[in-house]
Amino acid sequence: MRTIAVFLCVLLTGSVFAAEDKAQTPKEVARAYFEALTSGDLEAASALVDAPYSFDRTKVIATKAEVEAAHKEIVGNKGKRAIPEYTIEATTEAEALDPKQFPACLVFRVAIAVKKDRKEHVDIYVSKAKPHKVLGFSD
Repeated sequence: MRTIAVFLCVLLTGSVFAAEDKAQTPKEVARAYFEALTSGDLEAASALVDAPYSFDRTKVIATKAEVEAAHKEIVGNKGKRAIPEYTIEATTEAEALDPKQFPACLVFRVAIAVKKDRKEHVDIYVSKAKPHKVLGFSD
């Protein structure tokens, strides 16, 4: 009986460490953030961000609590929405964040299908360093 308990303990511990080792890629973080914020999952969105945070490249938010408050305001204004049809790819077309205020990051452009012939986009900035965190967005 003790052998089985030890085996199960090792098995469960190993699977927990394996899950922790499987870090998300920056693109997966950007995708998860976009979907969480769009669907109104504030807890998931907040878990993916870090501060300082660039809000629409016009304002730098200093704390994670302020980022969470901004998320609540966005969801409050736009409501919980169905996730639209979209594509997400790395881009070099977006304006860079100030390197004096932000660590090195990658930018992912989320192209959202509004109509058959028209798309809007959102740029999501994700840290290059692990664990990858969202450092801002701009639409």
